[in-house]
Amino acid sequence: MRHRQQPNGRRTGWLPFCAVLCAVVIVFGLPAGIAAQASPSATPLVGPGALAGPEIDGAAYVLYDVRSETFLLGANPDQPMAPASITKVMTALLALENLALTDTITVTREMFETIPNDYTRLGLVEGEVITVEETLYACLLISANDAAMALAVAVSGSVAAFAGRMNERALELGCTGTYFTNPYGLADEAHLTTARDMALITAAALEHDLFREITTTRQHMFPPTNLYPEARGLPNGNRFVSQSAYAYEPYIGGKTGYTRLSGYTIVAGAQQDDRVLVA
Repeated sequence: MRHRQQPNGRRTGWLPFCAVLCAVVIVFGLPAGIAAQASPSATPLVGPGALAGPEIDGAAYVLYDVRSETFLLGANPDQPMAPASITKVMTALLALENLALTDTITVTREMFETIPNDYTRLGLVEGEVITVEETLYACLLISANDAAMALAVAVSGSVAAFAGRMNERALELGCTGTYFTNPYGLADEAHLTTARDMALITAAALEHDLFREITTTRQHMFPPTNLYPEARGLPNGNRFVSQSAYAYEPYIGGKTGYTRLSGYTIVAGAQQDDRVLVA
């Protein structure tokens, strides 16, 4: 199932703020065979501040007010689903919390040899030396799975240990339906999260200025390394940033994803004055 975006120019102002996030930012989609069984309308969550909203083309979503810690709107908010590459929001969060941006990572085979051939890569090779900051750009802009693996090993020493830390951090953030098995969203029936939990994880990531900066960058050049003599272009795959027809002024960052198991997924934040909403 695809999420729908209507190209009607750059959007500004507070009035369309909630409407655009709810109608455009679909947190979880479903593969076509399953999608026919689930087409939720916008259902207010129970609690103060809950809103009515438009019909949403997606299997699960929430709209979360970060300042008041209130879930304003949602459908199937606690249904475990495959997240695909929005998993990398947690990977980036842990890297930002535990590594210095100038730290270097020496690439090992563990960081790329188990990634399926049809998954996106930067093209890291054994012995290549990269910085944490540049690796974050590759992870978040082109969704490079080898970059996510490199960050995971740099933080925890192994992919397995990092997955454990991902789950610990999810619990610390208040997540109740999340279990990660890998740092990049490899299709795995055990690798699951919920729309509600991803809003909490994304809100935490958006507290970091660099996460906002990277995910709102249209294109970045990954500099030459000791084993790769040329700069590599990293275009942002998110239409909110990459295509002016879909631009939305209050957008402050997020991440997209896709696998055949998950369908299309996206998390995003927007800010007007001091109010931040995450969907």
